[in-house]
Amino acid sequence: MGPSMPPGSKARPSRLKLREMEEALRQSEELHRIILTNISDSVFLTDDKGQFTFICPNVDNIFGYSFDEIYAMKDITALIGEDIFDPERLDEVTEIRNIERTVRDKGGQEHTVLINVKRVAIRYGTRLFTCRDITEYKRVEQELSESIEHRKKVQKDLALFFNLSADLFSIMDGDRLRKVNPAWTATLGYSMDELVGASIERLVHHDDLEVTLSLERRMKASNVVQYENRYRHKDGSYRWISWNSIMSDEGYVHSVGRDITTKKREEDEIKRRLLRFKMEPGRAYLVPERAPVNLLEAFDELLGVRYPGLVVSRRGKEVFTIAPGREFVYRWLSEKQGAGTVRPDLAAIERLVDGLEGEHAVVLDGLEYLCSKAGFDRVLSFVEHVREIAFFKNHIVLLGVDHGSLSRKDVARLEKEAPRMERYPVATLPEDSIEVLRAVFEQNSHGVRPTRTGLCRLLGLSQPTIRKRVSDLFTGGYVWQTRRGRTMVVEVTEKGRKAMGL
Repeated sequence: MGPSMPPGSKARPSRLKLREMEEALRQSEELHRIILTNISDSVFLTDDKGQFTFICPNVDNIFGYSFDEIYAMKDITALIGEDIFDPERLDEVTEIRNIERTVRDKGGQEHTVLINVKRVAIRYGTRLFTCRDITEYKRVEQELSESIEHRKKVQKDLALFFNLSADLFSIMDGDRLRKVNPAWTATLGYSMDELVGASIERLVHHDDLEVTLSLERRMKASNVVQYENRYRHKDGSYRWISWNSIMSDEGYVHSVGRDITTKKREEDEIKRRLLRFKMEPGRAYLVPERAPVNLLEAFDELLGVRYPGLVVSRRGKEVFTIAPGREFVYRWLSEKQGAGTVRPDLAAIERLVDGLEGEHAVVLDGLEYLCSKAGFDRVLSFVEHVREIAFFKNHIVLLGVDHGSLSRKDVARLEKEAPRMERYPVATLPEDSIEVLRAVFEQNSHGVRPTRTGLCRLLGLSQPTIRKRVSDLFTGGYVWQTRRGRTMVVEVTEKGRKAMGL
C-alpha cells in the first residue's frame, strides 16, 4: 500500500495537470488576441462633403439603424460624429487607419468603433469608411488583465466566441488543420471530422496553394499576416476567405478568416463597370506583347482608380504617362548606377516591390532583358517570388515581356507562374434594351435622371416592360438605380455608355 493521506488534506493537482491547465490558459489568451483584430465591418462611401454615396446592407450590426434611416441622415457625421480626421492629411497619405471613436447606437447604447478612412475614386464616392465594432473585444481585454479566477470565466467566454462566431477560427500544425470552429462547417459544408487533420492542399484552390504554403516563411518575418485565398466548398464551388494569421512560439499558425465571396463578386461587378481588364489585388499577371499597348492601358486604369504606382522599365517614364495628372514612382532598369535607377539585380527588384507601403499597382517591364542578364531559370524563380510578394502585400503586378524574344515553351513556363492578363468580355445588348439605354442617356445628358414611370411615358411602354428592362440593365451594370423619395431614378454607367459605342 502507498503512503496514506493525512486526515482532512486535499490532493494537489499533478505537475502534468498544472502544465495542461497553463497551456490551455495560454492558448486561450493567444486566441483572444487574434479575436480582438477580427469582427464584422460596416462600409460606407461618401463624397468630399461627407454625403453618402453608398451604404452597406449590414449597417444595423453596429449602429442599430435600418438602411433607410441612415440614408435619411445623408451625412456620415450624423452617424460617427465630426472632425474624426484631417481632410488634408487624408489627401496626403490616402489612408488613415485605426481611428477609435465612441458612438451611440439607435437604442442609446455606446459602442467603441475602429474607423479606417481611405481616399478612393469609385463613381461619386471619394472617401471609403470602414467601421469595426471593438466594444466586446475591449471588454474581454479588460477581463484578461484580472485575476486567475476571472480569467477562467473569460476562457469560457472565448470558447463561446470560438463556437458561435460566424468567422472561421483555426489552429494549424504545418499544412494540417489541428482545430477548427463550427463556422468552417457552415461556410464550406464539410463535417468537423472531415476537417480536423485534413491537409489544406485538398481544400485551397490550386492557383493559391503555393503562395499559401509559403505563409510560414512570411510569418517568421512579421507579426500578423493578412491575405486572401479560395477554399473549395464540399459542393465543388469555391469561397473567397480573408485571413489574419499569426504564428505562436510553438510554431502553430492561429488564423481568423471571413467569407468575402459576396464582397468579391460586388467588387468584380464594380470593376466591370470601371475597368477593361481583369485584375485582382494580390495577383501577378503576365502581359506578353511586342509593343506595350495593353500594359500601358491597364496601368493607366489602375492609376485612374487611385492605386499608387511603381514602374521598373528600360522604356522612358514618358511612355507610361498617358493621362495628365497621373503620378507614379519610376525606376530606370539599367546597368548604370544613379538616382532613379535600379540595376538588373533580381533580389534588389524584389526588395523594392516588397518594401512598398500599402497596396500598389506595379509594372515590371522587360522580363526578356532580365533573362539576358540573369538567365531564364533565375527569372522564372524571380516571377514566383514576385507573385508571393503580390499575394501578401495585396499588390497588382503587371509583368511585361516581349514574347517574340522568348520561345513558346519559355512563355508557357512563365504563364504557369503568372497567368496572362485578360480583358473583360464586352457584352452585347438586344436592341430593345439599347432603346431604353439611349432614352436614359439622353435624359441624363440634359441633367435629368428619369424615373421608370417617366420612361414609360417617353417610350410608350408598359410598367412591367420598363421594370423588366431596367432591372436587366441594372443587373448587368449598364445603369445605376438610386432611390429618390419613394421612386427610383435611373442613370447610365460607363459600361452602359460603352455598350452604346460612346
